[in-house]
Amino acid sequence: MLSPRLQNIYQCIVPGRPLWDIGCDHGYLGLQAFATGLCEPVHLVDRSALVIGQLRQRVEQSWPKGPGVGLQICHCDAEKDELSVRGGTAVLAGLGLWTILRIVDCQFPQGPPKGTRLVLACVLKEEQLRVQLRRRGWFLQHEELFAENGHVRQLLACQASGEPLEPFWNDSDCSRDNGLWPTYLAERRLYFSVSQSSEPDLVYLKQALQQRFGLEKK
Repeated sequence: MLSPRLQNIYQCIVPGRPLWDIGCDHGYLGLQAFATGLCEPVHLVDRSALVIGQLRQRVEQSWPKGPGVGLQICHCDAEKDELSVRGGTAVLAGLGLWTILRIVDCQFPQGPPKGTRLVLACVLKEEQLRVQLRRRGWFLQHEELFAENGHVRQLLACQASGEPLEPFWNDSDCSRDNGLWPTYLAERRLYFSVSQSSEPDLVYLKQALQQRFGLEKK
């Protein structure tokens, strides 16, 4: 069973086409896509030798005779090593803004190729990610908000055509009607106000204590 977050990402994968799960960690998403026949081939990519070693052990346990050529496990740094991602879906989830952009620039130096979808779940700074992707020629095909660890995150699916990736553009049914939009905006207001403070760490600590324990402002 996939977590709600991974299930949201799973639903954005283009079926019947290749899948690259970049920064795959435990590989749950790619293994599910391979096991159900949603995608082939499935490429599980991570730059951590430890992660890749554990992933190979998990695959050996699940497929004692081998998974076949439809499942590829790659130990490499997608920020530096080109993976020839063309046609299908590339998932970059749980990564920081600049890590995502370095991977995108490495894998797509000529801009977005036709028929390739990016599915992105950035750790904060989603608005800046939208601006940077727009400058690189990507367009929005789908977006939604989802709750994760007490916060509201943004999920983007981008290709070579679609809606303009404008900052704060958010008119999809999933984002508008799931009740998370006000919480998302409130979190971002807090984030920006703290980031612009002359003492951001101290301000953030005070606000967190006030929200968590109801302490009065002083």
